[in-house]
Amino acid sequence: MNSGWCKYPKGMQYQPFRVRLIIVIMFLVVNSCIQTVCCTDNTLYIAGPSEVFEGETVVFTILLNDQPVQAKVIFDTSLSTLSNGSTGEVSITMPVVPFTGKYCEITAWVAGNLSVSKIVYVKNLTGALSVQFSNETIKELETFSITVQANENPVEATQVWFNSEMYLTDTLGSVVLIAPDVLVTTNVGLYVNKSGYGPYSSTIRIAEAGRGDQLYEIIVPSIIEQGEQDIKVYVLGLSGGVAAAHISVWYEGVMVEEQITDEQGRAWIDSPSPITADYFTVQVEKTGYRSLSGIDEVKIYIFEPVEGPTIYLDVTPSEVDEGDTILISIFDDVGRSIDGVSIWLGYENSMMISAVSGSFELHAPVVFFDQERYIYALKEKHNFGSARFTIRNKPGDQNVLNIVYTTVINESSWFALTIVDSFDRPVSDVAVWFNNNLKYSDSSGIVEFQAPPLDKTKMMWINASHSGFSPLSSMIEVVDVDNASGFTSKLIVGVVPTILEGESFIVSVRTMQGIAVPGVRVVFGETVYFTDYTGMVVLIAPEVSWDSTFKLLVSRIGYDSSTTEVMVKNVESFTYWYLILLVVLVLVVGGIVFYRSRFRF
Repeated sequence: MNSGWCKYPKGMQYQPFRVRLIIVIMFLVVNSCIQTVCCTDNTLYIAGPSEVFEGETVVFTILLNDQPVQAKVIFDTSLSTLSNGSTGEVSITMPVVPFTGKYCEITAWVAGNLSVSKIVYVKNLTGALSVQFSNETIKELETFSITVQANENPVEATQVWFNSEMYLTDTLGSVVLIAPDVLVTTNVGLYVNKSGYGPYSSTIRIAEAGRGDQLYEIIVPSIIEQGEQDIKVYVLGLSGGVAAAHISVWYEGVMVEEQITDEQGRAWIDSPSPITADYFTVQVEKTGYRSLSGIDEVKIYIFEPVEGPTIYLDVTPSEVDEGDTILISIFDDVGRSIDGVSIWLGYENSMMISAVSGSFELHAPVVFFDQERYIYALKEKHNFGSARFTIRNKPGDQNVLNIVYTTVINESSWFALTIVDSFDRPVSDVAVWFNNNLKYSDSSGIVEFQAPPLDKTKMMWINASHSGFSPLSSMIEVVDVDNASGFTSKLIVGVVPTILEGESFIVSVRTMQGIAVPGVRVVFGETVYFTDYTGMVVLIAPEVSWDSTFKLLVSRIGYDSSTTEVMVKNVESFTYWYLILLVVLVLVVGGIVFYRSRFRF
């Protein structure tokens, strides 16, 4: 008997293969646990653009904890490839999409079952209309031409809407247009469409060149005392006072006085004796001149003196540049501050500002030329106070208004416009006209209108103006649904389909033309959100006990609502249950192997 060998009892034999198998299984289990725990803390990210054109080759970079990593990448459920292991980069050529564009999903997987997704909006290029201009700078009443193209080829018989007129392009895709007469440099809308192509919408900047009608503004007090005499009316133009302008004073529908402005554009009028109405109007007429707002009359209120203290105002400084801050102090005849007054910034339309303390700051409005402004303070049982200050125009181009909106809507549907400046910042208190209705944009630059019912599809004007901004005119196509196929104002949702609980993610809402839609109601779970002026909103995935699917509903008046699903994955339970199952599996397999190794019959 060899002492180097052990002798096993009968019925038991040494099983080296099964022992090795147990060791291998335990190693795999431990390795899987480590991978699971590590991946839970890892961050996988896809770096790359969110908006691209069809046919474009786009490079995306897959990063794990900010480091390049090799990953399996799937784009739009059809293309499968691997990213470069050293750079993390993967090149993908964008597919051909309809002229409305398409939202595509790119997903990346790495070892350890860690994945991430990103939504990419692919815009149509070949079916979208584009426009080339013959002139870089277009002046009022000037003739210019445009060429309509699609995929760099001219498109004939295309409808071109400009300045309330419809034109058709010739066989070369060209059409000759005439710039309108503008009072100040103005953005005028251009809308181009043809069946089977994506429409084109833009604005053309028309420069004021001293041709045609000229701009004037009426400078008068907004509030006067009863019986006040020699009230100065100042008619001001780009070159100074406007002489020989006809001034008429109207009270309760009757003209009570007429005057003609002098060489400096001045005239003096008297307040009519009030009978019933507490105001009168002043109208101005001058051949070759128009006001920017189209309103050629202003309203002046008549206040009767009361037995009470008088309000005094001090404006510092008395001369400011447009946009500068002025300090207004409000006090009584002995210098004590007065709280709770209402402030009127007197001009064509008085603006109410509630003052809660004896002083406040006010930003001087933007103006087209130097002018004097009136400011008033009112409080019950007090005689009103007034002051004047001068606003100086800063040389240079005026700010530009732009409208973000859907260019095609159905009749009777509600739609939203977002007014932004040249830096895409929302502009509030912009006067917007549509279908003879006047509304003002809110703090987010948004204003809503309802399209009228129609007998046939037509183009309708949208006009916007704001002090210190170049006015804007644009067009929108309103579709007669009863006598045409109509236009489906469907909301298109862009969202990652799978997220982790507690994770923040972005929802993007656009029209079928790719236009961002603000103010969309987004319902996710039991929480309601609203998109901002960029058409996006940030949501937070709720905590879940198990992987759960949530419906995401988007809706807005005037659009067809859309519903999609988002999978919210549980992090902790997924990890722990995975570990528990692995431990159970190890125990079962190990027990079976050990039992069969221990007892062999």
